[in-house]
Amino acid sequence: IPIVAEGFIPPLNDSFAIEFGAGLDYNRWSTGWLGYDCSSSWWQISPMGGARWDFHLAEPWTVFGKVKMGYAIGFGQTSECGGVTWTDEPNSSSFALDTGVGAYWNMSDSMGLRLDMSNQGFMAGLSINM
Repeated sequence: IPIVAEGFIPPLNDSFAIEFGAGLDYNRWSTGWLGYDCSSSWWQISPMGGARWDFHLAEPWTVFGKVKMGYAIGFGQTSECGGVTWTDEPNSSSFALDTGVGAYWNMSDSMGLRLDMSNQGFMAGLSINM
């Protein structure tokens, strides 16, 4: 959703927008504890919203910086330690912050391919403009 369509810096081809979306992540953690090998794995969905500052390069490329906040909701956790396995429900949830940079390739006026690198990790996806 464009907020400042002409951007903040007149000589640059930039714009400022807000965006909303969600990520689905699989997490795995493992460690040794008191001589046992212990691990835990879970899924997490994170609805987020925030700001994106776009710098429009030669068509069809755009690079951007982003800051988003949301809420990470964990589910499907399974833990194992010392040969004993158990399921933890409900899983913990927490606020999430996503800051990073990325590139966007405009395939058409309504669709593009997107690559992000942020504190949440590497992400790739299909973006649909509304």
